[in-house]
Amino acid sequence: MNNSQTIIPFTGTDMITLDMTYDQVRNRLKESKIGFNVELRPNKGCTPEVPWKIIRVSNSVSIFFANDKMFKIDFGSSSNGILNNGVKVGMSIEDAMKIDPTLEYNDLEEYYASSNGYWLFTDSGADTISNITVFIKAVLDDDVFFSYNW
Repeated sequence: MNNSQTIIPFTGTDMITLDMTYDQVRNRLKESKIGFNVELRPNKGCTPEVPWKIIRVSNSVSIFFANDKMFKIDFGSSSNGILNNGVKVGMSIEDAMKIDPTLEYNDLEEYYASSNGYWLFTDSGADTISNITVFIKAVLDDDVFFSYNW
């Protein structure tokens, strides 16, 4: 993925959008000559037991699929992605909270959630954003998400 991607909540980026299928993303990455690995998370014992496929582009981006449908993109420390509001990986969480006052810390999941459709993660003991995650709206409702009918 290129060095400067604009990340759009509930949408993705200009290159990879949340409405793309697994095969569409694989083909787009291959056409762009971007290397990646695929991980399978079987989710054994979960109800329903729907395996997830994860496409990982080095340390920069992880793209999550269930039933061939993308549901989440995680932009890591080397992604250089920037949200359309200016929040970016490497920025202090305090600066991000000035830009987006809807950010609230989730103690259970250990991330900052924005009502604008994204999550921010910080490294343990640091106040610097290490990951930005965008997702489909169904992720916000466990009953809807885990029905896998989205």
